[in-house]
Amino acid sequence: MRSLVLIVEDEVDAADVLALMFEHWGYDTVIGNDGFEGYHLAISMLPDLVLADYAMPGLNGAELAKKACREHGHRINSVHIDERQVRIHQRAGRSFCGTQKAI
Repeated sequence: MRSLVLIVEDEVDAADVLALMFEHWGYDTVIGNDGFEGYHLAISMLPDLVLADYAMPGLNGAELAKKACREHGHRINSVHIDERQVRIHQRAGRSFCGTQKAI
């Protein structure tokens, strides 16, 4: 069984390119086009990895992971695309849930 990567990105072209890359590397992918859609996909599909844009309409990537953990007990292993925004989030003392890495 192949690992599942959830890509949450509000720019459709960027999401499509990321999906093609991960599929080429042997992963199954699913795309969410905003934070709320990504959240619902994350709790229903339990992907192995969430690759989320940080700055999105609705929920940002960190809020998506935190909401899934707080409300459903799912720990989300996520990578956020905007490192600058993640650093601001961390400096403000906001906590993450699950494994978080910025790129």
